[in-house]
Amino acid sequence: MNTRPLLLAKGVTLYLSEENFEAIILLGQLEQSIQHPAISHQPRAISHLEIPLQAEASKKIITPEENVYLAGLKSNRMSSGVHDNLYAYSLALKHNQELVVLVALDLLGLFWDDVEKIRQKVVKEVGVPSGTTSPLKPEKIIIACTHQHSGPDTIGLWGPNDDLSGVSKKYMAYLREQVAESIKSAVNSLKEAKISFSTTSAPGISVNIRDEKIIDNEIGVMKVEDVKGETIAVMINYASHPEVLWSENTLLTSDFPYYLRQKVEQKLGGMDLYFNSAQGCMITPKVEDHTFKEAERIGLSLAEKVLESLNSTNSSNSTNSMNSMNSMNSMNSMNSILLKREVIELPWENPIFEVPLIEGEFKVIERELYSGKVRTEVSALTIGDAQMVTIPGEASPTIGLRLKSKMKRPYKFVLGLGNDEIGYILPKDDFTKEVYKYEISRSVGPKTAPIIEEKLTQLMGHQWGQL
Repeated sequence: MNTRPLLLAKGVTLYLSEENFEAIILLGQLEQSIQHPAISHQPRAISHLEIPLQAEASKKIITPEENVYLAGLKSNRMSSGVHDNLYAYSLALKHNQELVVLVALDLLGLFWDDVEKIRQKVVKEVGVPSGTTSPLKPEKIIIACTHQHSGPDTIGLWGPNDDLSGVSKKYMAYLREQVAESIKSAVNSLKEAKISFSTTSAPGISVNIRDEKIIDNEIGVMKVEDVKGETIAVMINYASHPEVLWSENTLLTSDFPYYLRQKVEQKLGGMDLYFNSAQGCMITPKVEDHTFKEAERIGLSLAEKVLESLNSTNSSNSTNSMNSMNSMNSMNSMNSILLKREVIELPWENPIFEVPLIEGEFKVIERELYSGKVRTEVSALTIGDAQMVTIPGEASPTIGLRLKSKMKRPYKFVLGLGNDEIGYILPKDDFTKEVYKYEISRSVGPKTAPIIEEKLTQLMGHQWGQL
């Protein structure tokens, strides 16, 4: 049975079960609220009755075991080998009874239906994770894709021709197994941890080829360490299409994130998770040509920025108790990690992708519509000093910047392709602009962005007691 130490007095330690330990913590917080009702919603360190943050990371290979149709760029592009392995990275974070898992996949995208299959598989097999008292909830698992363009077709649009899907059912079954194993390994191996955040800007590495003036160059970084100071994981959030390698490439690769992660892991240890941001419409690496050498240059340039930011005195400090973090000075200590999720429906307004592409006998996209609507989800997550939102596709940087402007925490993350890939998400006004003709053809419709932004604003507002 797992036990936890509770310091009663100098030199006196009582070892309790996980369940009894957390019960005593809650009683201690309740007593303070009763004694000081006027400040019951103000967070504070609770002397020796602190609730430690717990974390762990894991990764599993998701490289196809046989040649597959490659996603993105053009149809009928069959893989011929492997340059670097593709991975599923999982980072589990727990504080009090809130357990969340952040998953980054080296894939172009994954439909919500497939995300749900993975979630249900995990919660069924995990039940109550080791060292916890509550079951893992499916909505607490965030699965995002890096959006690389040299991996297996998991959407269906890049088969041998425009009328045939490129999705391999055998690979999708393998993918579910590997992602589930990655998540299970992380949530069943939690240990005490501490978190710090940093942010930096990386101008000139990527470019908006539709409008150079509209771009978010920010890199958001979250570093997770164990109590000895050893790196568990580094989470990186940056907007750009991992498409340095172009259509001539037939080797499986994660593109520039491979070099980014490799460099950061070499320097800091642990595991590096890359999450894309609002990279739609159309943020892409600024390269001389489409080679692995250029992918390496982009990845190493980003890694240098990340490492510099973590060495900066501007990064936030934290301890192994989330209650003691600087981020807690305007937030109830019970909510130091908080995730809110909402399932939404979006009107299907794109005639290009109508029957039979989705609903016909020869459909190539395996996605269910609900009375002519696309069902998906958005979520808002607070972790101490940081606030994060998920967007179920490729959002315009305009949308990403607007969402960041509504966040109240100093460290702001927009997780693109979070739990879904519904295509490009543009501001409603952009649907009248010729420059976005391609993105419009690969979108659900003009009502999508307003619905997503409104719902995320509500979720963020609920977190901060503003609505």
